[in-house]
Amino acid sequence: MITRKITKNIAFHELVPKQYLLNKEKITDRDIRFLDIGLIQDIQKIREYFNKPLTINDGKMFNWRGLRTPEFNKYNPESMHSWWRAYDFHIEGIEVDEIRQHIINNRDLSYRSVSAIEEGVNWIHVDSRYRPDDTLLIFSQ
Repeated sequence: MITRKITKNIAFHELVPKQYLLNKEKITDRDIRFLDIGLIQDIQKIREYFNKPLTINDGKMFNWRGLRTPEFNKYNPESMHSWWRAYDFHIEGIEVDEIRQHIINNRDLSYRSVSAIEEGVNWIHVDSRYRPDDTLLIFSQ
């Protein structure tokens, strides 16, 4: 598989749908130029805190939890996913409510790039939308 490490434990292929990798021979700087590295680094810190792998995209059951392109059947050009600024994930064996509460409780000290988190879903959604007051937005659909 074509891949490129973004952080110690997160690789490019985990952030994009598998279709994005078709016919690619390598991942270039051009492929990642819009990536919000601060958000990815915060997700890496969450992984390290829980000391367990986390799953964004696996190319199977989970394929659209990172970057979403027009090929996605629910594509929305205004979604933070469409702009490399949102990721959905889970950590096997850890309740999403525990992960979510950890992020909320530690956002100001540890996860400064996370500006929004979704509640009421069985996965973790974090994004880095602009928040002029620098507060954490907790929202539900």
